[in-house]
Amino acid sequence: MPAVSVIIPVSNGERYLGAAIQSAREQTLRDIEILVVENGSTDRTLDIAEWHASRDHRVRVHSIGRASGARALAHGLDCAEAPVTARLDADDLALATRLTIQLDYLDRHPDVAYVGTGMHFLTPLGHVLTPLDALEPGDRRLTLDVLASGRRYSAEPSACFRTDLARACGGFSSDFDTTMVIDYRMAAVHLCHQLPDRLYVYRRLPQSVSSAHVDYDAKQQLRASFGLAGTEHSTPPRYWHRLAGYEIAAGSTTGMLRVARELDRGGDRRGAIRLAALAGLGPLAPRYQRARSGSEPLRRDRHIEQWAREIEDRSRRPSRQGLRRSQTSAGPTASAPPHEGA
Repeated sequence: MPAVSVIIPVSNGERYLGAAIQSAREQTLRDIEILVVENGSTDRTLDIAEWHASRDHRVRVHSIGRASGARALAHGLDCAEAPVTARLDADDLALATRLTIQLDYLDRHPDVAYVGTGMHFLTPLGHVLTPLDALEPGDRRLTLDVLASGRRYSAEPSACFRTDLARACGGFSSDFDTTMVIDYRMAAVHLCHQLPDRLYVYRRLPQSVSSAHVDYDAKQQLRASFGLAGTEHSTPPRYWHRLAGYEIAAGSTTGMLRVARELDRGGDRRGAIRLAALAGLGPLAPRYQRARSGSEPLRRDRHIEQWAREIEDRSRRPSRQGLRRSQTSAGPTASAPPHEGA
């Protein structure tokens, strides 16, 4: 029996899926199973997943047809064989020590049912940004109030939890089309913590952030079902994330700062500062940050950027020259993986 089951739900994720699976395969915790749950893809997602499965027996691929992300996660949880289950989104990355640290934390704290981690943010331009408002060492508990208020970067995609307890509280199956349901369900009946360690790389993409506002209503209904409808959320309904995503993809620092100034004029100074930091990495954004706050809420992490590039390189098709070299030195090799984004 593996120590941890990693669930990767994916639909039309050929561009980044290989890197996500590769980051799971390279975990320092080797005793794991990786459950790739493909739901209704029309691109080469399934081919990529099956190539990784052919290279690593720990990767298991389940194709369930067209379904929501929450239902894909529910299927993965049903199939998980390990006593602990971890999430990993198909366009994100897990740092190599993530599962080792989370499993060790659960082993040392038997009363904790769920543990998330801090995050780095990876932009479409390939820049890794790290929030500087670190979690206080004693401020680890994830309560319903904390989840509903949005006062903390969500631990949701970095979740690692006890499989039997997650199933007992209803898991991911829900009338709400949001994967956040398990956070609320577990926080309602169990002790949930978030580590200050940043062990998860969350990729901010136009297609993911642009759909965030669609999911907002489902999350609001979810909050209401737990009696939290009146809890003030600290961020707007993520419409500005949609604008931010497209501006980042276009590489438009000026456009991003224009949105940041609109937020600032509307009274959301914290959102404006973060958006300015996320935006440009050019000459305007740092000046705007210093002028408005005197501090930098996000910093660029070039070490993690380099690691992310290496993970993506190792997950892709070898070059013809490299493939000939490897065949000469090591004999016949397995077929190359389908190229993500080809």
